[in-house]
Amino acid sequence: MPRNEYGLEVRNGQTLTLPPYEPGQEKYQNLAIPDVYAIGSSQLYPTGSIFRKGIRTFIYTKIVAGVTVVGAGYCMESTAEVKDVTNGVISGAAGANTLIVNMGGAVAVNAYAGGFIGIKMGTGSGTTVGRYSTYQIISNTVQDANNRVTFTIDGTLVLALTTADDVVITENPYAEVRTTLNLYGMCVGINLQTLVASQYCWLQTGGPNNMLSQLIALEGDTVNSIA
Repeated sequence: MPRNEYGLEVRNGQTLTLPPYEPGQEKYQNLAIPDVYAIGSSQLYPTGSIFRKGIRTFIYTKIVAGVTVVGAGYCMESTAEVKDVTNGVISGAAGANTLIVNMGGAVAVNAYAGGFIGIKMGTGSGTTVGRYSTYQIISNTVQDANNRVTFTIDGTLVLALTTADDVVITENPYAEVRTTLNLYGMCVGINLQTLVASQYCWLQTGGPNNMLSQLIALEGDTVNSIA
């Protein structure tokens, strides 16, 4: 299987890093230093690309369709939903970079590519190496007749998995973002400019930022629930 190699651009204290290869992603050949304040309808980089400018960090993403105009300074939330699968592991050999999970329904091919899978084994203690682990998902198959999906991950399993093991799976958190809608949403960055639906943009994830104060009524409530 060919290995995909992608570059790194460093210029004047600015560093652009492209994400691991994800089937269906575009623009891996672009290493131009970006304008983080610009938005546009054309994709210029793979979503999840990281740009560091001095002490600030930005990640490339896309605004979901149908969102209303959002001003600068708001927290943005990933549209990726977390799926908890209890005792859903079918198999996963120690040293392998694939595992099979019963997803309980239909899954599109590579729907979770670029996302993450967390594993909690049903046996062992808190000091058992490999019992708790998280991997990035490189690709996934469509479900078979028994709703089983094979995931290819970015590393090898430390221990063999069994049907007593649980997984938590999420899609690529930077594939699309939206304004906050749900309790315990996954905040992925602060927008730098007025955003509109279906546009590509950079969100700031680190360093100083003149963000808006955002209040909630209680722990876990939706951000901005108090005007």
